[in-house]
Amino acid sequence: MRKHLSLVSLSILLSLAYGLALAPGLTWANNGADGGDLISAAATGGVAHPSGYPLYLALAGLFQRLPLGSLAFRTNLMSAVCALLAAVLLFELLKKETGSLLPPLAGALAFGLSPLLWSQAVISEVYALQALLTVAILYALLSPVRKPIFSIGQGLLFGLALGNHLTTLFLAPLLFFLQPPATDGEKSKPFFLRHSIAVIGLRFAGVFGGLLLYLILPLRASARPPVNWGDPVTLHNFWWLVSAQLYHGSAFSLSALGILERFQSWAGFLLHQFTFVGLALGLYGAFSKMSIAVRISTIWLFTSFSLFAITYAYSDSDVYMLPANLALSVWIGLSLEDLSAAQMKKRYRWSQLLSFIFLAGLLVRSLYLFPELDASRDSRAEDFGSRVIASVPQNALVFTNTDKETFSLWYFHYALRQRPDLAIIASGLLPFDWYQESLGSTYPDLTLPGSFPRPETVAAENPSRPACFVAYNNQTEIECP
Repeated sequence: MRKHLSLVSLSILLSLAYGLALAPGLTWANNGADGGDLISAAATGGVAHPSGYPLYLALAGLFQRLPLGSLAFRTNLMSAVCALLAAVLLFELLKKETGSLLPPLAGALAFGLSPLLWSQAVISEVYALQALLTVAILYALLSPVRKPIFSIGQGLLFGLALGNHLTTLFLAPLLFFLQPPATDGEKSKPFFLRHSIAVIGLRFAGVFGGLLLYLILPLRASARPPVNWGDPVTLHNFWWLVSAQLYHGSAFSLSALGILERFQSWAGFLLHQFTFVGLALGLYGAFSKMSIAVRISTIWLFTSFSLFAITYAYSDSDVYMLPANLALSVWIGLSLEDLSAAQMKKRYRWSQLLSFIFLAGLLVRSLYLFPELDASRDSRAEDFGSRVIASVPQNALVFTNTDKETFSLWYFHYALRQRPDLAIIASGLLPFDWYQESLGSTYPDLTLPGSFPRPETVAAENPSRPACFVAYNNQTEIECP
């Protein structure tokens, strides 16, 4: 009964937090500019920006069939469900490790109410799903394996996670060096390659099976959808997309000074996620009693993803800290368990008091965090898209510059099928051959220049169609010369 009460309490609290802050439509809140692309690709059977995200698109397509709210709301809802399940699964993992309830509840709630996960739980993005998959991989690798099929399942889960985000590759060492227990009473332990080659082979057979999910991308592209990044119907285009070559220049490209500045930001980021008390508990928990497999896996999660987030030269690299947040939340739960056990040995009456105090602090802090993370009142993307769709003249060529402008109009034009007379053209994508081919199939009447197309040359090749340039700089700007 106590276990069920803890799970119900966790689920209700996070459901309230996520539900109240959930965006009712398309949103730019919490760096959610990619939402329009992901929603549109899922709704039109298309291919999202690199690396394609086949798992996300497949699941989002299912949520978009729900008979409630707007198309964007249904997709946003998937993120909330994934974040909630991630916290629940983390509770189960901590409960298995500690054998208690309150410290695991505190650790799971610390993760679920951390600003980063909360911010991703209320918008359409791939990271809440990735948080769930990361916890699931960790849980699977620490769970008893009774039959070889379980080893294949561990690899399959890893392969499916790669179908959502390529940073799953940082978890690959755990497939080599983490051996699950054979029974519930046995402790997980690391192993050397020569002792468990069969287990590793089964796991990587599962990984290969999960990676087959990427084959849905050329199948979707072959239908010539309007959102068709990379047009991955050839091997060259397919590899460009799934290897995310578009972003390779951002990886490990910061200068020494830039890395130093990022490191300072990283420290402030962690403080914002968990407060000084949470960080102190997490640091203590890193040295608390735990199985060696949990210690190795959490240390690896924290260090590898922190280093990647620090060195990745992209403005929203903080989002790659989610696995590091997960590790810190595990340590917080373990530290509270360790401190409670120490109190019990000293025969203190209120051995769980520290966990209660920490839980109360989390709930109070969430009230202060809510305005920062609330996406329910962000109508910028909806207002921008609606105004452009309503204002531009008939048969206009609509040129966009940034992702948030492009993806918002894709949502209204492609996913909601509004203003079929328009041609939405992303200026920054014009140099790519695959994008020119996509425009040609989406708008058969559009004439494109032979080489080096620019908005001006596209407009010149289509003199009978008005050319409009749209932007958003704290307000919608539409210029139709």
